Amino acid sequence: PAMIWLGFVTEGIDMSNITITPAPGESGQSLLLDQRSAAKSLNLSVKTLYNLRMAGELPYVQIGDRILFYVADLHAFIQRKRKGGN
Repeated sequence: PAMIWLGFVTEGIDMSNITITPAPGESGQSLLLDQRSAAKSLNLSVKTLYNLRMAGELPYVQIGDRILFYVADLHAFIQRKRKGGN
């Protein structure tokens, strides 16, 4: 019989070798952080975070009036700013 798995019909597909990997954020960590949490995680003030966002140095997501930051973008920002340490 056909099965429905994640919205797909799986009839004729061998599902025994399928590995399910959690989506980003499913490990208990938030995928997006609000401005205050993002600033805190970077050890910056909210004003400095705002300035970085306005300068285009830090990508963000706007949902309604909320400004949010992907955790991955915060990590990438840190890597771009990293200096020294051959």
